[in-house]
Amino acid sequence: MKKVMLSKYLSIYKMILKKFNMFFIVSIFILVSYQILSRHIAFLPVYLWTEELSRFLLIWIVFIGACIAVSESDHFDVDVFEGYLRKNSTIRFLQILIKELVILIFSIFLLIYGWVFAKSGSNRTALALSVSMIWVYGVYFVSGLSMVIFQIQRLIYLVIDLNTNQLCKK
Repeated sequence: MKKVMLSKYLSIYKMILKKFNMFFIVSIFILVSYQILSRHIAFLPVYLWTEELSRFLLIWIVFIGACIAVSESDHFDVDVFEGYLRKNSTIRFLQILIKELVILIFSIFLLIYGWVFAKSGSNRTALALSVSMIWVYGVYFVSGLSMVIFQIQRLIYLVIDLNTNQLCKK
C-alpha cells in the first residue's frame, strides 16, 4: 500500500520525462534530416541554428535518459558474488544499500553543481540560437533533482522490503 501511494506521482513524472525524451528524439531526427537535405538540395536554405539545437537536444536526451534509468534501476550493476548473496540476505542488503547510496551521492553532487552550472548559463548566450545557455545547462540541475527524488524512492522501497522481509524473497 505504501509503495503504491509513493509511486503514483513519481510514475506520472517518469511518464512525462519519457514523453519529453521521445519528443526530443523525434525533433533531433527531423533537425538532422533537414541539415542533410539542405546540404544536397539547392533550394532549401541552410539554417545554422539546427546544428546547435540538435546538440543541445542530445544533451537533454542523455541526461533525461539517465534519470529514467535511475528510476527503473537500469544503471550499471555488477554482481560478482551473486550466488553467495542469495544465501546471505544481510550481505545482499548491504551490497544493494551501498550501491544505492553511491548513486544518491552522485545525484546530490549533480544537483548541487548542476545548479551552479545552470546559474552560470544565465550570463551566456548560444551563438546561433541566441537563447540563454541556462536552457541547456539547466538539464544538469533538473536531472540531478530527478535522480535524487528517484533514488530516495528506491531507498524507501529498500527499507520497506527489508521491513516486510521481501528482500530475502527476491
